[in-house]
Parts: sequence; C-alpha cells; structure tokens
Amino acid sequence: MNRSGSLGATIPSSFVRNLAAAVAEQGGEPETAFLASVGLDHSQLAALEFVPADAFARLYQRAMWRLQNEALGLVSHGKVATGSFRMLCLASVHQPDLESVIRRAGEFLDVCRGVAVKPRVRLDGESASIEMVGVDAPEVPALAEVLEAAGPMGVRTTLYMWMNLFSWFIGRQLELERVSFDFPSPPRGAEWHRLFGAEVVFDARICALVLPAETLELPNLQTEAAAEVFVKSVPLRLLIPAFRDQPVSDRVLGVFGEDLSRGLPASEQIAACLGMSISTLRRRLLEEGTSLQQLKDDARQAAAIRYLSVPELSAREVAELVGFDDPSAFQRAFRRWTGVTPGVFRRSLGQSGE
Repeated sequence: MNRSGSLGATIPSSFVRNLAAAVAEQGGEPETAFLASVGLDHSQLAALEFVPADAFARLYQRAMWRLQNEALGLVSHGKVATGSFRMLCLASVHQPDLESVIRRAGEFLDVCRGVAVKPRVRLDGESASIEMVGVDAPEVPALAEVLEAAGPMGVRTTLYMWMNLFSWFIGRQLELERVSFDFPSPPRGAEWHRLFGAEVVFDARICALVLPAETLELPNLQTEAAAEVFVKSVPLRLLIPAFRDQPVSDRVLGVFGEDLSRGLPASEQIAACLGMSISTLRRRLLEEGTSLQQLKDDARQAAAIRYLSVPELSAREVAELVGFDDPSAFQRAFRRWTGVTPGVFRRSLGQSGE
C-alpha cells in the first residue's frame, strides 16, 4: 500500500472484490451497480492490483448504509449497529496510554451487539502482542468457528483496521515487529507484509499484532472532540496508514491532533512522540522548509478557518477552540495569518461578522 497519505494512496483490489461480493450476498446491491457507483466494472477490477483508497472508502460507506452494518467485511457475529464505532472511540479516548486504550476498547466490544472478537494485550519480555480473542458473550460461537466463517481476508482486514485505529490514538504509525495469523498462507499471502509494513507469519498460535512492549506506554494524544471529527472520516482513516513514511512535518501535525483547545504540546513531548531528539526534529523540519512554530501557526490557522465556517460558533468560542484565551489575541493572529480579520472572513462566506 502507498503510505504517503490520502492523496494517491491505494489498497489491494482484493478488498474491493471481497466487499462487492459480501454486499451482493447479503442483498444490499448487485455487484455491477455497486462497483459502478465509483466508476469501476468487473473487467477493470480484474486487471488492477491496487485501487484508489478513497474509492474503496466510498464503497465501504455505501455498503454500511445499504446493509446497516458497521462490521461489514470484518470478523463479526451478525450486524454491528451504526454508531458503534463512534461509541468505541468515545469509550476509549479518555484513557492515558495505548495499553489502557486497547483494554478499554476490549471491554466495550464485550458488550457491543454483533461483535465477535476484541483486542487483548499480552506481554512477553520486551515484546507485546495485541491478540485477536473472542468477546465475553455467551451467544457468540467459539473463536475458531468465528474466524473460519470470516476467512483470511476478514481476519486480515480486522487486524489492519485495529493497527490504524490504535495508530490514530498515539498520533504515529505502530511500528510492528511482525503480524501473525493462525491459518496457512492464502494465495498472495506472501505479499501481506506490504500491507502491514512488517514480517507476516502464518500457521501461528494466534492472530496478533506484535510490537515492542514499550509502545504500550505511549500516551494517548486524542480527545473526545478529536474523536468526533475522526469518526466522520471513517473508513478512509482506517484504510490509509497516515503516518509511516510521511514528512516529519505531517507527523508533527498528527501529534497536534484535531483538538487545539487544550493547547499544543511542547517540543520535548513532540520529539518523544516521534521517537527522535529535539535537535533531530528541528533539523528534519528545517530540511522540509518549516519549523515547529510555523507548524503550530499552520494548525491553528486551519482549525480557525474550519470553525469560522460554522455559523453557530461565536468568535469567542472559535478563539477558545483554537487555543486562545484572549479573543483579541486570536483576532491579531488570524489577521497575521490571512490578512483579514475573522469578521471579514465570515462575511466573505455570507455569514454575520459577529
């Protein structure tokens, strides 16, 4: 997969084929019409090894709406109601670190109707595993039966989305040591390492993401407000690894997160989150033609423009959301960034300048 961000990112075409087949089998929409909604047909799909990730994201959203099932294509035991993923994020977002996030996510999935598997943390010396185990629900069949019903592609997609979800919480791509599956290698299974960016092992004891144990201590950088923004971008944000091989400047913006009202992190915290020294961070940013201060200004400007586009928010509320205690300081900063005041900007959108 292209890991350079959403622009030009791709995913294996097998994702699309499996999704189209699942939608048709469950009575949602014929495969031909489903594929045509994003300008694809069977002959094109057969000739493609990869497809644009945003096209698959649109198909997945269409499929969830058609079938009213958020777990389509994933390991599950029946339909998972719309809104379940949002509540999973909100239930986990107040936890302090990655390990706590994973444990809380598992607790939520235990009581979420239709879910069949959950993540479980297991420590083994200097390594840790995020294992795929069955939920604590008597009506759900044994794990082996559930995984067999999902098939290799369903298990792969579930682990892949877990990887990207937990990466979002810590603001950086999980650096995996390996990924294990408890079934033999399927056709083209040797290529799965490209998807996960790590060694893939088949016929293992359990299906799991294996990573350095210290990764579990990384802080959760997200907030409830950020989660509300994040869930609106699903499934695209779970399909495109938005961190690995990105410019350092983009990774810094990821550390900032969506919610700036709590203030931006200090340079020491940013460097620690990215796994580099402060001097290295500054040097890498200089090579990219930017700086921490410039990125902070860019993040605040982008957030300000986004919030000013919402008529229901007052100028004072926008200032607070962008991290300014003093509305007049926000006014001066916005004018420095854009050349106009917030009121003038709003009037250009046809809103009141208040």
